[in-house]
Amino acid sequence: MDIPPLHPILVNFTAALVPTSLVCDVLARLLNKESLRSTAWWTLCFATIVTPLTAAAGWWWLYDMEGMDIPEMKIHQWLGSILAAVFLGLCAWRWRFHRSARPPTVAYLVVAAVLVFALVVQGHLGGLVSFGSTPTMEPASAPHQHGHDVKWKDYIQLDERS
Repeated sequence: MDIPPLHPILVNFTAALVPTSLVCDVLARLLNKESLRSTAWWTLCFATIVTPLTAAAGWWWLYDMEGMDIPEMKIHQWLGSILAAVFLGLCAWRWRFHRSARPPTVAYLVVAAVLVFALVVQGHLGGLVSFGSTPTMEPASAPHQHGHDVKWKDYIQLDERS
């Protein structure tokens, strides 16, 4: 029995929990609500637990695929792995605020926002490589079929033009 790829399932947790944590922290700061600060802490905590599993599942899935040696996938896989590690640091930083019952600083919120932006870029690259369907996109020279109707294509033009 083949196990379906877990990466596309797990990625949704990180994609939802990290931005939710940031939004709850911002709202908690604006509204002075302890419940929102607590929600921000726990959502980040859960994201920090699931994200390394998501990255590992992505690497495992990539190992099973052929023809995915394209620049967009390289960026996606390495950025995802780096984010999994960086979220550990962000969670440790956030723990200090949670432990002392203080709201996160503006510096923390700015760093969290930058990481959410990196997460959006990372997810966008993964989605385009996997399921891109914009009519103006050109298919790759060697599309890959991964056991179903999804064609793996090189959609994003990453060249050396400045």
